Amino acid sequence: MAAVREVIMRSAVPETSSQQTPTLDDVSTRVAEAWTIWHSSPTAHSILGGVLPGLLVDTNAAYRAASDRRSAARNVAGAYQITRQWLHHIPDGDLAWIAADRAMAAAREADDPHLIALGAWALSASYRRAGQQDEATRLCLTAADELKARIDDSHPDPDLLADYGMLHLAASVSAAQSDEDGRAWALHRVADDAARALGAHYDPWTAFGRANVDIHGLAISAELGRADSVVEYASRLDIDGMPSVERRAAALINTARGFVRRGEDESAVLVLLDAENVSAEEIRDSTLVRELLRELLHRDRARARPHVRALAQRTGLVPAS
Repeated sequence: MAAVREVIMRSAVPETSSQQTPTLDDVSTRVAEAWTIWHSSPTAHSILGGVLPGLLVDTNAAYRAASDRRSAARNVAGAYQITRQWLHHIPDGDLAWIAADRAMAAAREADDPHLIALGAWALSASYRRAGQQDEATRLCLTAADELKARIDDSHPDPDLLADYGMLHLAASVSAAQSDEDGRAWALHRVADDAARALGAHYDPWTAFGRANVDIHGLAISAELGRADSVVEYASRLDIDGMPSVERRAAALINTARGFVRRGEDESAVLVLLDAENVSAEEIRDSTLVRELLRELLHRDRARARPHVRALAQRTGLVPAS
């Protein structure tokens, strides 16, 4: 975290380097590899913590040396996007906001509709974390309208259609956090239509696709406080079809929210243990998981107590005995 923070803070006036400037192709490959790590590795938080400082330094160096600034800006947008995603989950909300803003600025410079849409998606997460749900919804829908004008309905570009769907998913979560039940599900249906049109296609950065739409449906029910709906929805959810480790863990964490709200502590802990098996880092670094564990510890039901305390110790919420 300290290394990533230092690079981001110094990138406006970077130090000169005697090392050879990386090529745009090299940087582009490394950005793609970072996103693959994020979705496929259960230890993505640790791995990317070692990768991102060098990636940001080299991406910015390649940009400054490039004659093709638009292509270079695409790499900058991608590098800041994956950095924002990592920071959002560590979490460091303030630094994530800076990374999201820089990703959007680079996407605008590149004039790349795909990256602009992803920039809005990233910024909306920062708005939600700051408690500005209405602005997050507005941002996503404005970007979706901008994107729709670039989509050929007869032969839609899969990447742009996935972006359109993901923007609606992000807006649906923001609406649910604002207790706008009907609006949240209406936005979710738009995303579902986009996912059906895409078939088996998944976006390599946002993991948009049918399974992610279903996982967001679970998140909407959780945000609306519909515990029974969460548990019922989860019983029908097949997360094994989701290629993203982070998304599978998120589905299980939201399922645990439903069980906690229903007072079914043992079931909640068992689901959190399942999520830990998917990715221990997603559990360890999750603010939401710590909130759930605090509630479970406070209730301290006898059946759940050993499981809760052991998990709370592994997340650093309570000291090891």
